[in-house]
Amino acid sequence: MRFYIENLLLWRTNGKLRKIKFLPNKVNVITGESGTGKSEIIDIIDYCFFASDKRLTEEIINENVSWYGIKFHINEQVYTIARGSIVEGKVSNDYYFSPSGEVPSIVRKNMPENQVKQIIDKEFNISDKTIIPYGGKKIKLGSKISLRYFFMFNTQSGDVIDKSDTFFDKQSDAKYREALDRIFDLAIGIETEENIVKKERLIKLEQKKARQDKRNELLKKEADRFREELVKLGQRASSLGLLGPTESEDIYDSLRMISTKNIEISEEDFTMNKLNKLTNKKNEKLRLIRKLNRYNRDYKQLMDSEKRSEDSLKMVDTFQEQYAKVLEIPDISFLISILKDEYNFIREEMKNKHPFHFDVNKRIKLLKGDVRGLEKEINHFANIGKEEDNSLYYQLLFIGELRVKLDIIENEYKNEDKEESTERVESLIKELSDTLIDYSTEKQNTLDLLDELIQFYLDEIGSDLGNYNGYKSAFNYSKKVLELRKPKSTMTSKVGSSSNHMFLHLALFLGLQELLIRNESKYVPFWLILDQPSRPYFADERDGEQKDWKKVNNSDRAKITKAMKLLNDFINMTKNDLEKDFQIIVFEHIPKSIWEEAKLVNFHLVEEFRNGNALM
Repeated sequence: MRFYIENLLLWRTNGKLRKIKFLPNKVNVITGESGTGKSEIIDIIDYCFFASDKRLTEEIINENVSWYGIKFHINEQVYTIARGSIVEGKVSNDYYFSPSGEVPSIVRKNMPENQVKQIIDKEFNISDKTIIPYGGKKIKLGSKISLRYFFMFNTQSGDVIDKSDTFFDKQSDAKYREALDRIFDLAIGIETEENIVKKERLIKLEQKKARQDKRNELLKKEADRFREELVKLGQRASSLGLLGPTESEDIYDSLRMISTKNIEISEEDFTMNKLNKLTNKKNEKLRLIRKLNRYNRDYKQLMDSEKRSEDSLKMVDTFQEQYAKVLEIPDISFLISILKDEYNFIREEMKNKHPFHFDVNKRIKLLKGDVRGLEKEINHFANIGKEEDNSLYYQLLFIGELRVKLDIIENEYKNEDKEESTERVESLIKELSDTLIDYSTEKQNTLDLLDELIQFYLDEIGSDLGNYNGYKSAFNYSKKVLELRKPKSTMTSKVGSSSNHMFLHLALFLGLQELLIRNESKYVPFWLILDQPSRPYFADERDGEQKDWKKVNNSDRAKITKAMKLLNDFINMTKNDLEKDFQIIVFEHIPKSIWEEAKLVNFHLVEEFRNGNALM
């Protein structure tokens, strides 16, 4: 995706506009002293693109800015986005947007955030179908992918650029950590949006089928109880002369017909009316008791099932401890990692699952007490009724009970699930599975190509990798880190030295960006921003001390020059060989003599933050 920033814009509280200009097809360098605001620029760009956290420094920066903004080119468009400054620790919801890239002298909000997002989402080719292919603890299956996730392929902040175990920004945030795994295939061209939508639909159908299978299993267990209930009611109906000989298959219809009979009694018969009311009240209590007992059974089955799932995954801990060092195979490590996450997720979910906020067993006990009280009253009136008309009394009593019990049986055991039938769901699963494309071969080919591209940059680095010169690229897909493999060996090596780590980061991200361009990624911008690649040799701005350039030894100067040459040559390659625009922005401490003496023609000095000049 064509993308480059033309201007960084800061509308200051004193009414002045601070504007920094960047060029396309160049390595744009802002170099200078520590504490001058170079690293803040990454956070400003991130903030303008809808960041929800407040990473910007309050002192000197935010306290003197009323609006942050960027003017940028994306695809064939030129846009300006500005966002209000952070106030009292809260990010702003005020946005200014210009569809023509206009930069006003005075900014006023003119568009809500959701509308700005819709416009930018369209440029990033993000639609309602651009969704997360599988869920996690922080990200839901089928949720819309945020354009912010794709920027992980574009930035190397000071937090990660020389780290050995983390190669992508924002991996301390669980949401972004999950997002990287879920968008990686889509970003680099392994997977397609259409296929992901089908996978999401397939997962939901399989979940529905699993629920149906469980329900059908429960219904089968209840079938015998259903038949026993009907047989008992049929026997009682026969003893009262309400039902003649009948086949067991017809007993339900026969009983339902009996329940609809109307046997007339005198309205003055207070005893029978009272008895019917008490009987109905008793049956309602019994019905509620059955429902609560059923809830207890279902809840116990659910917890037993999840306990079995948890127990089945406990072996993951042992497996990971005992065999991880022996079986260092990416796919197995990835599988163990997934199982470990599932185990932890199930364990946490079980801790949080509790019944409703009342004591079910206590409620059942109280209801049974009510039933006993009602039975005493019923027996009292039954004795009176027996003196009047024994046969009529029992028939009326049975019909009243029959109506209620048949309703209970129907509600509990008769499957009136109006969802799609199991057969229909199975048919949909098969149809969807047949149309799903298996990209496993394409995936392996793409990852092989990524290693090939990375290897080119490793070879360019050459002897500056020290003992690892000549080692082979081994991108770890499951961990999303670059490892090195000794030639003619299947084992990867543990790489030491922050200098080597920095070179690995450069090789990976230049290889990734070349892959994105060659695969014509429509989601990831062709753009890269690096925060002090010279960190291992020159100084870490976060330490608060800046090493004097004169004290940097010749060997380290040569390595810094090699890193800058990689960036310069990358611009040549994208511009001349791939015929694509590409922009690199670098924040550094190094003097401009580094690229001037090396004749790196694609370098452009944006500004020097020295001698009082700074971001603010």
